[in-house]
Amino acid sequence: MEKQKLKELIVQHTTFALQKTNLYQREISNIEGLILKKEIIVITGVRRCGKSSLMRIFIQNLFMKTSTQKENFLYINFEDERFVNFSHEDFEVLYETYLELNNPQGKQFLFLMKYKILNIGQDG
Repeated sequence: MEKQKLKELIVQHTTFALQKTNLYQREISNIEGLILKKEIIVITGVRRCGKSSLMRIFIQNLFMKTSTQKENFLYINFEDERFVNFSHEDFEVLYETYLELNNPQGKQFLFLMKYKILNIGQDG
């Protein structure tokens, strides 16, 4: 995937995730402690149960409650049709492009959303 296209998508998706919304504010204190750990967090659930909304609420609260700069956040939703040709080999390019674009300082928060993880593969 082209770096310029990735840069545009990084800016658009992360800006979207950090925008203040009127989403129903759920109780997220039980997952806030997980962010301090250096582990991958997976949010699972049935279709349309609010996984995306929960992630956005979490990102917005994290952004507002900490002194973390927006450059330290990366949010990508792979359901965007512009990622149709994104393959497993592009993850490294995505991360390199994020670093090049934002030059994050300190702790980085990476949020990658994929509903059907099997869609990312050698055949698209």
